[in-house]
Amino acid sequence: MAGFARLQYGIAPREQLRDAQLKRHHIDHLIEIGRLEIMFRCVYRVAGTPESWEQRVLGACWAGGMRGVASCRAAGALWDLPGGEQLLEITGPRWRRTRHEDIVAHESKHLDPLDVAIVKGVVPVTRPARTFLDYCGLVERGLLEESVAQLALQEAVRRDLVDIALVGSRWEKLGGIRRVGGRVAEKLIKRWLPGITKTDSRPEAVLLRMLHDHGLPDPVPQHRVWLGPEEAVDLDFAWPSRRVGLEFDSYRYHGGRMKHDADARRVLRLQQRRWQIVTVTDAELDAGLVHALPLLVRLLSEAAQQASLSRK
Repeated sequence: MAGFARLQYGIAPREQLRDAQLKRHHIDHLIEIGRLEIMFRCVYRVAGTPESWEQRVLGACWAGGMRGVASCRAAGALWDLPGGEQLLEITGPRWRRTRHEDIVAHESKHLDPLDVAIVKGVVPVTRPARTFLDYCGLVERGLLEESVAQLALQEAVRRDLVDIALVGSRWEKLGGIRRVGGRVAEKLIKRWLPGITKTDSRPEAVLLRMLHDHGLPDPVPQHRVWLGPEEAVDLDFAWPSRRVGLEFDSYRYHGGRMKHDADARRVLRLQQRRWQIVTVTDAELDAGLVHALPLLVRLLSEAAQQASLSRK
């Protein structure tokens, strides 16, 4: 018993103990002498095993007869997605969900093996595409902000955890707009479908969403500008036809003072080539781009007017 429990955070469901030839009176005796502790109904912990959230969420998955999987905000935490929380939140088959006071339990008629993965060696969890679709259900129930679900999708795409085509196919398979949160998912999928492009960091994903929400033309992420025959720079976001670029200038992400100074010189060289560069710092991003957005609007408008005059 200790052998296989060691591989799964020191816990075991009753089914495994029975497979190990332990009868009910054996289990009761081990509880009585303090070798086993009751974690949930039909799930036991070897006494003295270190406790952790991963251990408890695994136990929650097994509490309904080893049919549950970590889902929604718990799955978001396991995949390190925005909106993830270390809750005991699981999904099980329809009519068979577990019922425990400290477990947030959902049920689903469609819990396909394609929607389930194993992380941390043993914890069953919904895959990122299904996690995003479940997020949309939480949005419809008022338990999660739509912007958080949108950011989770962008983060999953950025890290190659999903692609939009996969999310769209799972959305259709699970019921489309008829599913709880289906219309929310449809809107967010369509928002990113035309020009989804990976960004280099989570703050840049937030920045891209802000630009989109304020109605600016979609920029080209990671646009390459040549400074010489063998020298080029990649702008975080750019509107190439208007020669306007935007850089996320974070001291933390740009690696210290020397790198920060090099980036400043790079901006000057771009400006020499008639590029207008707007820089966004951490503080400006946290403030909601209160200064950068008006400047971007003005630069893009002026560039469009100049292009129009040149054509005339």
